[in-house]
Amino acid sequence: MASDAHPNWLLARAELAAIVGSDCGFDLDSLPGVTPAMWRDCVFSGRTEVDRWHELCSAVGFSPRSGPLVVVPVTSEGSFGPFFTRTELLPEFFQQHAEVTGNCVLSSGDLVVVVVEEATAIIYHHSELALLLGGGDQS
Repeated sequence: MASDAHPNWLLARAELAAIVGSDCGFDLDSLPGVTPAMWRDCVFSGRTEVDRWHELCSAVGFSPRSGPLVVVPVTSEGSFGPFFTRTELLPEFFQQHAEVTGNCVLSSGDLVVVVVEEATAIIYHHSELALLLGGGDQS
């Protein structure tokens, strides 16, 4: 992972810590209070990143309406980011991320998306599992 001392990492970690109750970094296997029963199956069939994003939101029963997001893709090679974008700009973000890094956000490993205004995290684990943490009303 990139240097944890960089202000972007500190902010991203703080946003996730505010939701999960402690600073666990982005190790999805050690999220405090998360049990295996909380994870939901999430196998992508969509061809585009936007389709996969909608499938992830459907799997956790929550879709952010608008506002700022902190996007942290974590691959076996490390992590690019964190990235700061807005819900309405996600399609452009997905495209630009793939162009710059050569990786698709939702097919390269783990993903944490913090929905800042709703104090919610949408999480995708590379084992094809999804999780919603925080205050998001599941609708």
